[in-house]
Amino acid sequence: MINWGIRPAEARDGELLKELWRYSFHNDGEAFTDWYFRAYHRFSETLVATSPAGQVVASLQCIDMTLKNKAQSLKTAYIVGVNAFPEVRGRGAVGALMQEALKRSPYTGLLLMPFEGNFYAPLGFRYMNYHGQISVPMGDLYAYSQKAELTFKRFSLKAAPVTDLDRVYSTWQGRYYAFYVQRDSRRWQALLDDLAAEGGYGVMAYAQGQPVGYLLYSLQEKTFYIREMAYLSDQARAGLYHYVTGHRSQLGTVTWSAPLDEPVIDQPAGAKDYITYEPFMMWRFLSPASLPFFASKEPEVPLTFAYKDSHLKRISLWRWEGDRVEPIDQAEVDFSVTPETLSDLVFGHRRRLKQGCDIKDAEAFAAFGALFPSRPLAYINEYF
Repeated sequence: MINWGIRPAEARDGELLKELWRYSFHNDGEAFTDWYFRAYHRFSETLVATSPAGQVVASLQCIDMTLKNKAQSLKTAYIVGVNAFPEVRGRGAVGALMQEALKRSPYTGLLLMPFEGNFYAPLGFRYMNYHGQISVPMGDLYAYSQKAELTFKRFSLKAAPVTDLDRVYSTWQGRYYAFYVQRDSRRWQALLDDLAAEGGYGVMAYAQGQPVGYLLYSLQEKTFYIREMAYLSDQARAGLYHYVTGHRSQLGTVTWSAPLDEPVIDQPAGAKDYITYEPFMMWRFLSPASLPFFASKEPEVPLTFAYKDSHLKRISLWRWEGDRVEPIDQAEVDFSVTPETLSDLVFGHRRRLKQGCDIKDAEAFAAFGALFPSRPLAYINEYF
């Protein structure tokens, strides 16, 4: 077995990291790669795997991110850019990197968007949110569109009204979804720069001078591609659909990786075979301390349980009382859970709950599960 070295990236690794990215994500193109490493990448967020000779052969990034749930915030990180040169693939370099990223993380959980779920599932990751991928004839959107008393202002992505965008985004997410990604200036800038590189556009919808919706999009060869649409009312949603269908003389199709509760996904007017259910983001618990963030209520009586993380060789005891889950030194536990168990409970995959559980008090375990929504809805639309 190869003894891969794992260390934080340094400035001297810059050109090799770009070469690795170009090879592993060849569809991104040179313009995106140059922008990514010039404007977005941070060495402080990057881990590399090195060969016994000291050469960088694989890398990943853990980018700080904040989740919001009403008044609560949860600090986490988003693992992106997991890559390796082909000569070391399948030889444990990426596995060693991932294991080290889990060990080093100061957070209670981590996110990633997988290229393949089965690659990350053995490390304890489980899907946490889903999109509805559509590619529909433009005419199918007529059922959802109508003229509205709105003012549309198209804007340059290089000089976007970020304050208005974030106001609509935060209100929309907080109103409709269980939790969401809080976008700071860096994340907004990355989204807008990425879309601008594709020749994209943005438009704000205003009602009586107040922002009520936005659309980020690009016009591709035969399709109107929606990168993101947000709105604060049914009127604003219908008006934005009307804006989209106003392009029917130019384009015949609309493509969108949309929220599952979006009417065109939830109640399709046209053929349902235009819609694909798309697993999107995965989550990995590193400790139970963040459980109150995801819960819909507090336990009526204290719950004491063991947390067993076989991947990281950690066993710990925890007590959940009120709005806090805290480690304890010793206690008679009601049940034990694993990272997978917690994800299955929190994100609604309850048919798998018998895996890895040691249940001594069935009533306590049932009360534990009842603290979480049966299937929380979230729309996370971050790509890096």
